[in-house]
Amino acid sequence: HTPHPPAPDPPSLSIQVGEDAYFIRGNALGVADGVGGWSKSTPRLPTLPSPSALFARRLMHFSASEFDDATDAVDVLGVLERAYHRTVQAHTTPAGAPLYCGSSTALIAYLASTPPAVHLAHVGDCMGMVVRNGEIVWRSDEMWWAWNTPVQLSPPVPLSSNSSSTPTSTPTPSPSPTPAPTPTPTPRTAARVFTVPVRPDDILILASDGLSDNLWDDDVLDEIARFRHTWARPPSSHLHRSTMAGMLSEALCSRARAVSQRRTAPENEYDTPFARRARHLGKDFSGGKKDGARRPLLPLLSSTHTPPQTSQY
Repeated sequence: HTPHPPAPDPPSLSIQVGEDAYFIRGNALGVADGVGGWSKSTPRLPTLPSPSALFARRLMHFSASEFDDATDAVDVLGVLERAYHRTVQAHTTPAGAPLYCGSSTALIAYLASTPPAVHLAHVGDCMGMVVRNGEIVWRSDEMWWAWNTPVQLSPPVPLSSNSSSTPTSTPTPSPSPTPAPTPTPTPRTAARVFTVPVRPDDILILASDGLSDNLWDDDVLDEIARFRHTWARPPSSHLHRSTMAGMLSEALCSRARAVSQRRTAPENEYDTPFARRARHLGKDFSGGKKDGARRPLLPLLSSTHTPPQTSQY
């Protein structure tokens, strides 16, 4: 059985980064991590994105569109659920037949002003974190089915389909697709929903696992501490706030990129979260996780009076 290539129709409201995607729209933002195992198991033309890349990009595109005219009473779980079903409808072959390969994790957020809070819906192993005055006041937990196999959203696979068309999870450093439990999970059945109260100048970070696989939470706080003196006074303008977000984004991305390129941890001087999890499960892995160097990172400097300012790598 040879899967058909996906029908290319790049959405306009989301941005592709490798096999991941993100969006920024008003007070809403989100990140989706396309599961990389599909790119190895699904034949495609080199000029076409992988099924997971398209699924992630479509999921973020439709999530962004669902936030049009959103109010503080927005239901983020409903947003992700509707975006998921619209993604499944659009995820077809060039001939219009349903495409059953490709999957993605997802994390979306909306900054409400009354009362000041961030509403989030989360599926998989993307990372969300709120930092206040140099301390973590909230952090998401990773959701996994098995080793290196995050909970993921995918097209519903008919029970009569050939199971060999869906790759199984393998113990490799690349996240692997796996046949989803029956019935296929949807945001309504799999997502975790959070409401996190925020204060002016809190920092919300949304990132795919390229950050959390390579950097410990203390590493993230260490980079934030470098800018603490600048943040001691309120940003004087939207441009200043955006510049600060960009500086933090680049600092965190550079640090994660450097760690991801390490193949060993000399004398256990620096271990990575991914490597430690691997060894706890008896896997032979050390150093950084290489594919994390290109993943999007979205810091948000929140305010109860102004829209979020973001930056991405």
